[in-house]
Amino acid sequence: MFFVDRTDAAAKLSAEVLQDLPNVSSFVAVGLARGGVPIAARIATDAGISLNALVVDDMGDGKSFQLIVTPFGEGVLVEMENLQPLRLMYIQNVSTLKIPGANQLLEKAHQRQHLYNGESFEVGEKVLLCDDGIVSGRTALAASLMLRRRFGVKEIVLAVPVIPRDLKSSDIMVDEIIFWRQSTLSSAPATGMFYDSFGDVPDAIVSQLVRDARS
Repeated sequence: MFFVDRTDAAAKLSAEVLQDLPNVSSFVAVGLARGGVPIAARIATDAGISLNALVVDDMGDGKSFQLIVTPFGEGVLVEMENLQPLRLMYIQNVSTLKIPGANQLLEKAHQRQHLYNGESFEVGEKVLLCDDGIVSGRTALAASLMLRRRFGVKEIVLAVPVIPRDLKSSDIMVDEIIFWRQSTLSSAPATGMFYDSFGDVPDAIVSQLVRDARS
Protein backbone atom coordinates (compact mmCIF):
# COMPACT_ATOMS: atom_id res chain seq x y z
CA MET A 1 0.00 0.00 0.00
CA PHE A 2 1.30 3.44 -0.96
CA PHE A 3 -1.57 5.61 0.31
CA VAL A 4 -4.02 5.73 3.19
CA ASP A 5 -6.74 7.20 0.96
CA ARG A 6 -7.19 9.75 -1.82
CA THR A 7 -6.60 12.63 0.61
CA ASP A 8 -3.19 11.21 1.49
CA ALA A 9 -2.38 10.51 -2.17
CA ALA A 10 -3.46 14.01 -3.19
CA ALA A 11 -1.20 15.65 -0.59
CA LYS A 12 1.82 13.62 -1.69
CA LEU A 13 1.21 14.17 -5.37
CA SER A 14 0.55 17.89 -4.94
CA ALA A 15 3.98 18.36 -3.39
CA GLU A 16 5.49 16.50 -6.34
CA VAL A 17 3.64 18.64 -8.88
CA LEU A 18 4.63 21.92 -7.24
CA GLN A 19 8.25 20.78 -7.28
CA ASP A 20 8.37 19.34 -10.80
CA LEU A 21 6.14 21.84 -12.61
CA PRO A 22 7.43 25.33 -11.80
CA ASN A 23 4.98 26.97 -14.24
CA VAL A 24 1.94 25.20 -12.78
CA SER A 25 0.17 28.54 -12.32
CA SER A 26 -0.33 28.69 -16.10
CA PHE A 27 -2.32 25.42 -16.12
CA VAL A 28 -5.97 24.57 -15.53
CA ALA A 29 -6.60 21.47 -13.41
CA VAL A 30 -8.98 18.86 -14.83
CA GLY A 31 -9.92 15.94 -12.60
CA LEU A 32 -11.26 12.75 -14.15
CA ALA A 33 -14.55 12.13 -12.38
CA ARG A 34 -15.04 10.80 -10.00
CA GLY A 35 -11.88 9.54 -8.29
CA GLY A 36 -9.52 12.00 -9.93
CA VAL A 37 -11.37 15.07 -8.70
CA PRO A 38 -10.17 14.91 -5.05
CA ILE A 39 -6.62 14.63 -6.44
CA ALA A 40 -7.09 17.60 -8.77
CA ALA A 41 -8.84 19.67 -6.09
CA ARG A 42 -5.89 19.48 -3.69
CA ILE A 43 -3.42 20.41 -6.43
CA ALA A 44 -5.65 23.24 -7.66
CA THR A 45 -5.92 24.65 -4.15
CA ASP A 46 -2.19 24.40 -3.43
CA ALA A 47 -1.24 25.87 -6.82
CA GLY A 48 -3.97 28.51 -6.90
CA ILE A 49 -5.36 27.37 -10.26
CA SER A 50 -8.90 26.71 -11.48
CA LEU A 51 -10.57 23.30 -11.45
CA ASN A 52 -12.92 21.39 -13.73
CA ALA A 53 -14.27 17.87 -13.46
CA LEU A 54 -14.33 15.76 -16.63
CA VAL A 55 -16.56 12.71 -16.96
CA VAL A 56 -15.16 9.84 -19.02
CA ASP A 57 -17.26 6.67 -18.97
CA ASP A 58 -17.08 3.35 -20.74
CA MET A 59 -19.00 0.26 -21.77
CA GLY A 60 -18.18 -3.01 -23.52
CA ASP A 61 -19.08 -6.64 -23.90
CA GLY A 62 -15.93 -7.77 -22.09
CA LYS A 63 -14.60 -9.61 -25.15
CA SER A 64 -14.76 -7.81 -28.49
CA PHE A 65 -14.92 -4.08 -27.78
CA GLN A 66 -14.67 -1.26 -25.29
CA LEU A 67 -16.17 2.17 -25.91
CA ILE A 68 -14.91 5.14 -23.87
CA VAL A 69 -16.96 8.32 -24.17
CA THR A 70 -16.62 11.94 -23.09
CA PRO A 71 -19.64 14.18 -22.42
CA PHE A 72 -18.84 16.29 -25.48
CA GLY A 73 -19.65 13.54 -27.97
CA GLU A 74 -16.18 12.22 -28.75
CA GLY A 75 -14.83 8.86 -27.71
CA VAL A 76 -12.40 6.04 -28.26
CA LEU A 77 -13.44 2.64 -29.60
CA VAL A 78 -11.16 -0.29 -28.84
CA GLU A 79 -11.60 -3.44 -30.88
CA MET A 80 -10.50 -6.50 -28.90
CA GLU A 81 -9.92 -10.21 -29.29
CA ASN A 82 -9.56 -12.48 -26.27
CA LEU A 83 -9.40 -9.37 -24.08
CA GLN A 84 -6.41 -8.06 -26.03
CA PRO A 85 -6.72 -4.71 -27.87
CA LEU A 86 -6.35 -5.04 -31.64
CA ARG A 87 -7.19 -1.55 -32.87
CA LEU A 88 -7.99 1.78 -31.27
CA MET A 89 -9.98 4.46 -33.07
CA TYR A 90 -10.85 8.03 -32.12
CA ILE A 91 -14.57 8.62 -32.70
CA GLN A 92 -15.56 12.22 -33.37
CA ASN A 93 -19.29 11.59 -32.90
CA VAL A 94 -20.21 8.64 -30.71
CA SER A 95 -23.91 9.02 -31.52
CA THR A 96 -23.24 7.75 -35.08
CA LEU A 97 -22.09 4.35 -33.83
CA LYS A 98 -24.45 1.41 -34.22
CA ILE A 99 -23.68 0.11 -30.73
CA PRO A 100 -26.66 -0.55 -28.47
CA GLY A 101 -26.45 1.61 -25.38
CA ALA A 102 -23.86 4.06 -26.76
CA ASN A 103 -26.25 7.02 -26.89
CA GLN A 104 -27.52 6.30 -23.39
CA LEU A 105 -23.96 6.18 -22.09
CA LEU A 106 -23.22 9.49 -23.80
CA GLU A 107 -26.33 11.13 -22.35
CA LYS A 108 -25.48 9.89 -18.86
CA ALA A 109 -21.96 11.32 -19.18
CA HIS A 110 -23.40 14.65 -20.32
CA GLN A 111 -25.79 14.80 -17.36
CA ARG A 112 -23.03 14.05 -14.86
CA GLN A 113 -20.75 16.62 -16.49
CA HIS A 114 -23.41 19.29 -16.01
CA LEU A 115 -24.03 18.15 -12.43
CA TYR A 116 -20.35 18.59 -11.51
CA ASN A 117 -19.48 21.76 -13.44
CA GLY A 118 -22.71 23.50 -14.31
CA GLU A 119 -22.42 25.18 -17.70
CA SER A 120 -18.75 26.04 -17.20
CA PHE A 121 -15.93 23.92 -18.62
CA GLU A 122 -13.16 26.29 -19.60
CA VAL A 123 -9.58 25.30 -20.28
CA GLY A 124 -6.73 27.23 -21.83
CA GLU A 125 -3.75 25.96 -23.75
CA LYS A 126 -2.32 24.03 -20.78
CA VAL A 127 -4.14 21.33 -18.80
CA LEU A 128 -3.04 19.44 -15.71
CA LEU A 129 -5.04 16.22 -16.09
CA CYS A 130 -5.46 14.34 -12.79
CA ASP A 131 -6.63 10.87 -11.82
CA ASP A 132 -6.26 8.59 -8.81
CA GLY A 133 -4.51 5.85 -10.77
CA ILE A 134 -3.90 4.35 -14.20
CA VAL A 135 -4.69 0.81 -15.34
CA SER A 136 -5.01 0.54 -19.13
CA GLY A 137 -4.64 4.30 -19.68
CA ARG A 138 -7.58 4.39 -22.13
CA THR A 139 -9.63 6.79 -20.03
CA ALA A 140 -6.76 9.27 -19.88
CA LEU A 141 -6.15 8.78 -23.61
CA ALA A 142 -9.78 9.54 -24.48
CA ALA A 143 -9.63 12.66 -22.30
CA SER A 144 -6.35 13.83 -23.84
CA LEU A 145 -7.56 13.37 -27.42
CA MET A 146 -10.78 15.23 -26.68
CA LEU A 147 -9.00 18.12 -24.95
CA ARG A 148 -6.60 18.54 -27.85
CA ARG A 149 -9.12 18.18 -30.69
CA ARG A 150 -12.19 19.92 -29.28
CA PHE A 151 -10.63 22.52 -26.99
CA GLY A 152 -7.31 23.07 -28.76
CA VAL A 153 -5.19 22.29 -25.69
CA LYS A 154 -1.50 22.51 -26.60
CA GLU A 155 0.12 20.98 -23.52
CA ILE A 156 -1.21 18.25 -21.22
CA VAL A 157 0.58 17.08 -18.10
CA LEU A 158 -0.87 14.01 -16.41
CA ALA A 159 -0.63 14.04 -12.61
CA VAL A 160 -1.43 10.72 -10.96
CA PRO A 161 -0.30 9.24 -7.62
CA VAL A 162 0.80 5.86 -9.00
CA ILE A 163 1.39 4.59 -12.55
CA PRO A 164 2.12 1.20 -14.15
CA ARG A 165 5.77 0.31 -14.60
CA ASP A 166 5.83 0.58 -18.40
CA LEU A 167 3.53 3.56 -18.95
CA LYS A 168 4.91 6.19 -21.33
CA SER A 169 3.54 9.66 -21.99
CA SER A 170 3.13 8.83 -25.68
CA ASP A 171 0.75 5.98 -24.75
CA ILE A 172 -1.85 8.46 -23.57
CA MET A 173 -1.00 11.49 -25.72
CA VAL A 174 0.31 13.68 -22.91
CA ASP A 175 3.49 15.73 -22.82
CA GLU A 176 4.62 14.69 -19.36
CA ILE A 177 3.61 12.43 -16.49
CA ILE A 178 4.13 13.48 -12.86
CA PHE A 179 3.67 10.71 -10.30
CA TRP A 180 4.59 9.86 -6.73
CA ARG A 181 5.18 6.10 -7.11
CA GLN A 182 5.61 3.67 -9.98
CA SER A 183 4.41 0.08 -9.74
CA THR A 184 7.06 -2.59 -10.06
CA LEU A 185 4.55 -5.18 -11.31
CA SER A 186 4.76 -6.34 -14.92
CA SER A 187 1.00 -5.99 -15.41
CA ALA A 188 -1.14 -2.97 -14.50
CA PRO A 189 -3.04 -3.86 -11.31
CA ALA A 190 -6.31 -2.33 -10.16
CA THR A 191 -5.70 1.12 -8.70
CA GLY A 192 -7.37 0.24 -5.39
CA MET A 193 -4.61 -2.16 -4.40
CA PHE A 194 -2.34 0.83 -3.71
CA TYR A 195 -4.79 2.38 -1.21
CA ASP A 196 -5.83 1.28 2.28
CA SER A 197 -9.21 2.94 1.67
CA PHE A 198 -10.54 3.29 -1.89
CA GLY A 199 -14.30 3.80 -1.73
CA ASP A 200 -16.42 5.51 -4.35
CA VAL A 201 -16.48 9.31 -4.41
CA PRO A 202 -20.15 10.45 -4.26
CA ASP A 203 -21.50 12.86 -6.86
CA ALA A 204 -22.21 15.44 -4.16
CA ILE A 205 -18.57 15.44 -3.07
CA VAL A 206 -17.35 15.95 -6.63
CA SER A 207 -19.69 18.89 -7.14
CA GLN A 208 -18.69 20.43 -3.80
CA LEU A 209 -14.97 20.09 -4.53
CA VAL A 210 -15.38 21.91 -7.83
CA ARG A 211 -17.46 24.68 -6.25
CA ASP A 212 -14.97 25.10 -3.39
CA ALA A 213 -11.98 25.26 -5.70
CA ARG A 214 -13.64 27.80 -7.96
CA SER A 215 -14.64 30.02 -5.05
